[in-house]
Amino acid sequence: MSENWFPSLPSPVRARLREAVALLPVFVALSTLFVAVLQVINGLPAESVAETLAVGLLLATPVTALLVWPTPAAVPDLSLGSGQPASDDADGPVAALRDRYARGEIDRETFEERLDDLLATEDALGEADEDATDEAERDPVAERG
Repeated sequence: MSENWFPSLPSPVRARLREAVALLPVFVALSTLFVAVLQVINGLPAESVAETLAVGLLLATPVTALLVWPTPAAVPDLSLGSGQPASDDADGPVAALRDRYARGEIDRETFEERLDDLLATEDALGEADEDATDEAERDPVAERG
C-alpha cells in the first residue's frame, strides 16, 4: 500500500486507515456468511444460499484481498493481543530514533547519546519490574512473624 495516503492526515490516523482498509477482505468474508445465514433464516432455497457463499467467499473475498493486499507487508496481523507485534512495543522509541537518524534529522553523535539514554532507561525499568516481582512473590505472613 502506498505510504502517501492522505498526506494531510496525522500519522496515527493514516496508520489506522491503512489497518481498516487491510481488513476489508475479512469484512467481505464475514458479511458473506452473515447474508447466507439471513437467507437460511428467511427460508430461501439452498441453491440461493450456495450461490451467495460461492460468489462471496470464492470470488469477492479473493478479489478484495488481491486489491488491498498487493504485498505480504500489507496483510494484517490477525493474532490476538495488542494489535502490534511485541517487538514494536519494546523497540518503539529506539525505532523512532533510528528512523530520525536514517532521515538525517540528527547526527551520529546525537543518535548514539540518545540511544545510550534509551537503553539505560530500559535497563532501569527492567530492574524495577524485577524488584516489584520479587516483592510480590515474598510471603507477607513470614515477614510479620
